[in-house]
Amino acid sequence: MRRASLLFVSLFLNVFAISWVCAAPPVMFLDKPADHDTLSGIVTFYGWAIGATGEIRVFVDDDVIGVPLGYGGDRPDVEAAFPGTPGADRSGFAAAFNSRRLSNGLHMVRVRATNAQGEFVEQLASFSVSNAPGDEHPATVGLDLRGSQAKVIDAHTLLLENVEVNGERIT
Repeated sequence: MRRASLLFVSLFLNVFAISWVCAAPPVMFLDKPADHDTLSGIVTFYGWAIGATGEIRVFVDDDVIGVPLGYGGDRPDVEAAFPGTPGADRSGFAAAFNSRRLSNGLHMVRVRATNAQGEFVEQLASFSVSNAPGDEHPATVGLDLRGSQAKVIDAHTLLLENVEVNGERIT
């Protein structure tokens, strides 16, 4: 009986200890964008997370972008920083994002890594979008073609005169 009790207590403590260790929130770092970066065009948000057995989500200005990210990208630098930590070597994540979906100016990215128990960690970075005129998302461009004229210059060139873009007349 004493041996069975000892076995039960040992089994209980091992299960409790494993559950407690697994319930630790993930550890995460957002490599890009760094705080105060200036971005344009198609950009990649990337970083690493250890213990994010649930999901990784990316939010821009509090709007979720895309589906939860898969992760598992090769990160030998993280493995070197966290030797012996399960999954550190394959902890990378990345998401492509079209900055033209945003207006030029200051924005915020928030990345959330969640474990299977629902515990999460977040990292934030502010960034500026600086797309050249005409590179903005079409829905954010005010285009007025009334009174404009088009002239064919050659097989590859079309001249537009008196076009209004965001309140400014351009040729």
